Amino acid sequence: MNGDIIIRAMSHYLFLALPLLVSCSTIFVVEVSRHGARTPVSFQPWDNDGRWSTYQPGELTPEGMRQHYLIGAELRNRYIVETQLLNETFYQPQINAYSTDVHRTLQSAESQMMGLYPPSTGPNLRVPQLEETAVPPIEVYNETEIIQELGQSALPNNTQVVPVHTDSSDREYLLLADDTCERYRYLVKLRKNSTDVLNLKSESAGIYQTIMAYFKVSLDEAESMFSDIVDSLRCNNWYGFTVPAVFGESFFTQANLLDDQLNQLVSYVPDLLSRYAGSDFLSNLSYLLNNAKNQANNLKFQFYSAHDDTLLNILSALQLGNLLQPTFASTLIFELIQDDNNAGIYNVTLTYNDVLQVVGNCPGTSCPLETFLEFINARAFPNITEACMMNYDNVNWGSLTKTDTKSSGSSGLEWYWWLIIAIGILACTCIAVLTAFYIIKKRKKSNKSAYGDLDFVESKGENLDFVESKA
Repeated sequence: MNGDIIIRAMSHYLFLALPLLVSCSTIFVVEVSRHGARTPVSFQPWDNDGRWSTYQPGELTPEGMRQHYLIGAELRNRYIVETQLLNETFYQPQINAYSTDVHRTLQSAESQMMGLYPPSTGPNLRVPQLEETAVPPIEVYNETEIIQELGQSALPNNTQVVPVHTDSSDREYLLLADDTCERYRYLVKLRKNSTDVLNLKSESAGIYQTIMAYFKVSLDEAESMFSDIVDSLRCNNWYGFTVPAVFGESFFTQANLLDDQLNQLVSYVPDLLSRYAGSDFLSNLSYLLNNAKNQANNLKFQFYSAHDDTLLNILSALQLGNLLQPTFASTLIFELIQDDNNAGIYNVTLTYNDVLQVVGNCPGTSCPLETFLEFINARAFPNITEACMMNYDNVNWGSLTKTDTKSSGSSGLEWYWWLIIAIGILACTCIAVLTAFYIIKKRKKSNKSAYGDLDFVESKGENLDFVESKA
């Protein structure tokens, strides 16, 4: 623990000293953070004793809000006070803040933005005489008193409101690959029944037996409950709350490690899954860095409020290997740095919880922009939307292919519409048959993926494993 603190302190002071040593300036920042401390996503019996008070499962707590407010305060010191990257008061073209559409990430983003632009930095009315004009077209209780208390401040205590965006499906691809990429979800489903995953579960039988004995459930039910139980234990451990003795320190240590190992095997092995998980983010990062280098706009700070899986997806895609669950409010920060003496020289740095990282083929923690872009562009798919389609390649997906459609019965169409439909079906069938004969003559049917990264091997029953392609 002390070693981590020392490393973080050294990394921070190196961040401060870097401009003095090599005369350079930070010109653009991308931050990705996990939400702050929260309640368990699924309450276990020990969670129902009032310890979470009025909070719902998976909800950000005041401690989580505080974490992100403090991150914002530190970023204000770094990028406003020390380096003047951002204006002292909020200037919209400089900052984009995005969040997944989840309460805890939205609240975390708002808390961090409040730390970046705290009360007293917000605007006043532009014209004093507008005090009596800047009112809504509805009756407001105690309107006169409220206006007097506000004075010239737009909001109490000159609070600054920073917009947080969350409405784009494109950003959902970027931040939640497991929720938005259909093919990635399918590959992960296959991995859950792979030999290495089943072997790991078998080796950890004692953990599941403890769950079975305590909850009086079957092995299948224990395996299904496992992740939610570990999540509850992690939350309670963070807050210092007590749990049943059977789930004490020894069990927690083993279960915590098992959950991390299973997540890595299922979500990121083989490497193709890592590329799927982080591809859209890397493509977006490349776009942002190029825009910043070319001064395409005034954007200086891009912020994403997301989840532990989001950070793991990025770390895995960058092949950084540290795939233990990120703690609450964990943060990745990418910085684009320009040489003050040579405007054509740019470098990229990445810190994970204030520890500098070495990425890909970079010669050190400060990576030439060209080298960094070459690496992340090679890791990303050219078109992640297309790559996520289930029919992207010619692999036989079996019964899980989404081809079933339910008949809706008679829809009330006139007879001539049914005749037109029947003729159309007949014509399509003829074309399909002719096309099939043509294809059979011209080439053999290929079962390889368009990217050639994986072959699928069917083993006992419906259990499927991945093996690396030899091609």
